[in-house]
Amino acid sequence: MRIGSRSSSIISDTEPDEFFGRGDELASLLEYAAKGKSPIIIAAPPLAGTSELLKQTFDELFRRHDGIVPIYFSVRREDGSAENAARRFFYDFLRQLAAYCLNDATLIKLFPTQSEISGYLSKDDFRAIGPLLDSEAAAPLHSLIAAPLRITSNQVVVLIDDMEQARHLAEGSKLTTALLDVFGSARSVFASAAKGSIALNARGSSVMDLARLIDENARQIVTHDAVRREVAISDPVRDLICLQCGNRPALMKAMVARAARSGHDLNSFKSAQRIYLDELTDGDLAHILTNTDVDCIATSDLRVLNEMDRLSQMTKAVVVGKMLTELVAQAPKRMAEHYKNDTAVGIEDILEKFDGRAVPRMLLDYRDFAEHKSAPDSELLIAASETSDMFELPSIIHTTTLASAYPRFDGLLESRRAAVGFGFTNSHHRSDDQVGWLAAEVPSKLEANAETAEFWCDRLEAAALACGFEDYRIWLASPEGFEPEALDVLAARNAVGSSKKQVELLADFLGRESPVARATVYEIVLPMSDQAEMIAAKTLEEIGVRHALPAKALNQIKTALIEACINAIEHSHSPDRQIKLTFEVGRDTFTIRIFNRGVRLADQEQPSGSSTRRGWGLKLMRQLMDEVHLDQPDDGTLLRLVKYLGSESGRSGPE
Repeated sequence: MRIGSRSSSIISDTEPDEFFGRGDELASLLEYAAKGKSPIIIAAPPLAGTSELLKQTFDELFRRHDGIVPIYFSVRREDGSAENAARRFFYDFLRQLAAYCLNDATLIKLFPTQSEISGYLSKDDFRAIGPLLDSEAAAPLHSLIAAPLRITSNQVVVLIDDMEQARHLAEGSKLTTALLDVFGSARSVFASAAKGSIALNARGSSVMDLARLIDENARQIVTHDAVRREVAISDPVRDLICLQCGNRPALMKAMVARAARSGHDLNSFKSAQRIYLDELTDGDLAHILTNTDVDCIATSDLRVLNEMDRLSQMTKAVVVGKMLTELVAQAPKRMAEHYKNDTAVGIEDILEKFDGRAVPRMLLDYRDFAEHKSAPDSELLIAASETSDMFELPSIIHTTTLASAYPRFDGLLESRRAAVGFGFTNSHHRSDDQVGWLAAEVPSKLEANAETAEFWCDRLEAAALACGFEDYRIWLASPEGFEPEALDVLAARNAVGSSKKQVELLADFLGRESPVARATVYEIVLPMSDQAEMIAAKTLEEIGVRHALPAKALNQIKTALIEACINAIEHSHSPDRQIKLTFEVGRDTFTIRIFNRGVRLADQEQPSGSSTRRGWGLKLMRQLMDEVHLDQPDDGTLLRLVKYLGSESGRSGPE
């Protein structure tokens, strides 16, 4: 039958109005299908819902029928070889193309034979690809994958799913290469659940990171699926299912489906854990987890069950009974830990944002914050933006929970309330500047006292030594901050203390993007010639005149810019011999970014007795500008010079 209702599914497993949590991503893919150029790579953890997102994209494009032909293909390990997968791609492409051209979705759902599909082709089209319809005839992978593109004048959007499965095929890398060669410069979407997949190397592509569903959307999915299957479910059980399944739609739906088949409700932890154990024993849950690398509680429980079954001398019935008893006992504890983690500020997530920038000290150090603590957030942020007392954050490269790095810490705090960050003391990323930051959100109903500060400093210091840190910093966050005596303890232990409010404000501050939208931005790329600094200065003068910058400030900025350009030319050994300049004119600031490839400024050696201007140039820049930031990328140097344009701001250095 033809598709009549715009709300019905075609290849998707979920009706459009039941597709929760991925609305923004779906809208982005639909917009890309209409306007995009280079490929999109979807990088997602296993079972994050990528397949359903691509299928929903297919369905919506098919229903719109506005000249954009959607083609969906999933790489499957069952194909065995790259050639078999390519032939299936060829068939799926023709089948979906024919369905679109005839506006008849039954061609997709009924799987017509290749000979039947050939009847929908014109003589010219059949002549072009007819030999490839013979499954016995040898054909290069590129010919099989590219052939369908020759028989349609419509715009085609190809949605390739499960790219990571290609590694399980004979000559799977050739399939990946062929798909990228044919569609790598066309409108195409490649999805992979493996970060190391070769699919992620498509040149010129943009990446869409698909995170795990948030709790609210996961709850919507379970609730709606239970209603659809007429399974009674309580809110606590719904939350337990989401927790144990890691908010993965396929796992959660497997649980509800099992309950529906068995005729049981899901109104108690006992009934839910019985269904859960049945699924772990011989259900879809066990099959999915066995064949997918998923990090969630259900994976751990399946591992425990398999180990009990393998090592125990007990019968299968006894193993199941003991496992079920333990699951029922653990359910309230797991939910309690989840609820506590849910109220945590997420200190590991905040550590990940530490990028070597300077932040207002009052957002991190409670001693500077205490006098402002009763002010509303808006006033606090204004006070933070006006202070000149800054705290230089480390540049954190990797974070993990503290219990993962130091198992003896496990049980002292919920996992999300303690973390360790590995990185550098600043953005220069020198090997001799490595540092560890150990952070914990500690309990205290009032301002934490000195005894509390000592207790947690002892524990985190032990963790630092166990991790092998030669240089480390401790960061404690208490809901209401710290008493003055506790702050003295922290200072003596090379630690810093914050209140929960500070941590929230710091997270907001770090998450804010630079207000480029409110600024006027100019960009220019200069060759490293003898006159490069003068061209840069002339460009700056034109911008200054256009925006009526004060003459004194303009001269100071120009001198600093010339020094930065000279340094890049003389010391960077740049392979492309280019300087990239960005001028950003904001309401109260003027910012210049000077980037060049080559030797990083922090790594440039200054020979003894040398007449180099590098050290003197940086000193002069700091005298002339209000802020000078040396942001070290992987290759080269990025200098960020900031001049305040307010009537009472600005340096009074040489003009």
